[in-house]
Amino acid sequence: MNQHVKRWPYRIRLAEESDLDALETLQRKAEVGPALKASRKTLAQRLRLAADGTFVAESEGLLGAIYTTHLESDAEPISAEPMVPSKGEMLQIIALHALPQAPGVGAMLRDFVLQLQRVGHGGAGAVGLSRCGEWSSRRGNAQMSMEDYIRKHQSGEISDKVLAFHTTRGAHISGVVPNARPKDVENQGAAVMIHYDLSSDPPRHQDMQVCTAEVASYLQSELQIDMEANDVTPLHLDSLELAQLQRRLEHRFAIHISLNELLDCQRPSQLLEAVMRSATSRASDLQVQNFLKEMLNEACDDHEFLCENLDSLDLARLQSAVRREFDVDLTLEELPRIRAGHQ
Repeated sequence: MNQHVKRWPYRIRLAEESDLDALETLQRKAEVGPALKASRKTLAQRLRLAADGTFVAESEGLLGAIYTTHLESDAEPISAEPMVPSKGEMLQIIALHALPQAPGVGAMLRDFVLQLQRVGHGGAGAVGLSRCGEWSSRRGNAQMSMEDYIRKHQSGEISDKVLAFHTTRGAHISGVVPNARPKDVENQGAAVMIHYDLSSDPPRHQDMQVCTAEVASYLQSELQIDMEANDVTPLHLDSLELAQLQRRLEHRFAIHISLNELLDCQRPSQLLEAVMRSATSRASDLQVQNFLKEMLNEACDDHEFLCENLDSLDLARLQSAVRREFDVDLTLEELPRIRAGHQ
């Protein structure tokens, strides 16, 4: 059994009515804004209408929660807060809360429910009503419509962090749903319909591409500078700021970039080039490292994985998984010498 199940530093389970107080506290600690905040009555209603639809991640307390329900495949329109019992084959993701100090838990819960749906009702897919995280701040005086903003996100001209949470995992944006969330003033009450086609396998690590415009947009937002107009101005970042930027870049784009590489960047264009060099590699060291951690249930940084403790069947499975994910053929003799972050 251990050969097929990943060990995480927390466990996932179905939420129960007795979790209501903890779920309310989690929502507060997750800093959910007024547009998405649910009342205690609504949280209880989610548990009641979809008893098998709310999952929590916990480790000495709740780290995250994802609320889902099931709908008939032809159900229209989709409501941001379903008022009917869970019924049907199509999965709807209603809400996701995760503690800021528990990075990765939200993505893990998303992937968990998508995998359950893929195994149970993959052909029906999954839907959700998301939102634009930065439309109101980016449209400025140009009064860019939400539709235009979404098109720019889809083309890679800009990157919206909320939408990217779904689209980088294979979700498609179906359109804008007016008046879906009247309390969402920043989005003028509208929501963004997303759809996951789960009839095929999820995207592999090597298929996740990052475009230059997306990186430039992110850097411009993080550094508060115009990447083009201010390229003649040297970067003035101290070691602490560079270390923080390094962590954010690695988390946002699943890349590995060293502090020395960042220190060598004197201008915005050089910083952009350095990030793209890391992002455009076929499979970054960080992606390989994270993949091997999952496969081997290891929690290590730059230490050797204990592949020598694997039997021949385990090594054969690992060899097959590496070939499938990264299109790399490693011999059974090479596998025991794999190190974290190195192919």
